[in-house]
Amino acid sequence: PVFRGGVLWNTLHLELSNMEIAKSEYDKAISDLVADVSEAYFEYERAQNVLRDQGELAGKVKEQKRISDEKYKAKLISEIEKLNADSLTSQAQYDLETAQQELEVAKLDVQKFLKLDREDDVQIEALYTLTELDVDALRKSATIPQTPPGTDQKADSDLEGLIETAYQFRPDLQVEAYKLKGAQFAYRVALGRRLPQFDILWEFGELAEAFIAELPSTRRPYHKHEFRVGMEMTWPLAGNTLKYTYDHDQRGPSVTQFKSGKGTRTRSNSFSVALLDDLSQFSSMIEAKISNLEQVVELEKTERDVIRDVKEAYFNFKKAL
Repeated sequence: PVFRGGVLWNTLHLELSNMEIAKSEYDKAISDLVADVSEAYFEYERAQNVLRDQGELAGKVKEQKRISDEKYKAKLISEIEKLNADSLTSQAQYDLETAQQELEVAKLDVQKFLKLDREDDVQIEALYTLTELDVDALRKSATIPQTPPGTDQKADSDLEGLIETAYQFRPDLQVEAYKLKGAQFAYRVALGRRLPQFDILWEFGELAEAFIAELPSTRRPYHKHEFRVGMEMTWPLAGNTLKYTYDHDQRGPSVTQFKSGKGTRTRSNSFSVALLDDLSQFSSMIEAKISNLEQVVELEKTERDVIRDVKEAYFNFKKAL
């Protein structure tokens, strides 16, 4: 190929973009998996803590109910106070059962990510304990760098720094960006197919043939040079296809011609016109352009989602502090 309207070059970059899309989608899958496993871990730990606290609370409420029943029998409290104590006991028992159910659900989520059976036990180690948690030290260490990784420019605020970091490292945003880049190359490929295409063919070698398998060295045929040169030009024009070919073929003497020492030479020119055989090029151009615009919309949508997620995580972080 001599000239293909940039189709080969843009196709190469299109495939490279597809490879980057696959890498970014893999990173996104790993990132989502880490986030889901972490969420399941903290939910399971939270459910364990809630169940433990609800169990302690239910035990205390049960003791208070026993005292309330004894006071009611001794006519030291009214029936309304006894009913209030019974209501608190029922609520504590309900909260305890709810905590047990939430723990089972959280355990199933952890087992799902770890690919464990329902009968397998799951034991996790808590990252911290409330009794030993130093809130002041945690607040001091919980700082957000204002300089995004890989840059020396300081962001105006913590939130701006996080947004800049998300622009660089969020896999879903990178996937959409590479998809847009691929859509642009696909449009260039479709545009290049409407331009003239020019190819050149060149072959060369040597040939020597004879009927007898074993000939004396003095009677063996000499090797004769042979070559072939050709060109082909195709021009898609307004839905039609114009095609011109030129072929020059020179061959050495064959097995029936080696005694004369003369080969063959063939030269041909051809020109053809195919009417309305390439109308699909117009629809291909329109589809590529529409795909490009749709990908721009998807990139903007993903960008808004990323900014919203970063802001929500940032404000939740500040709220937790």
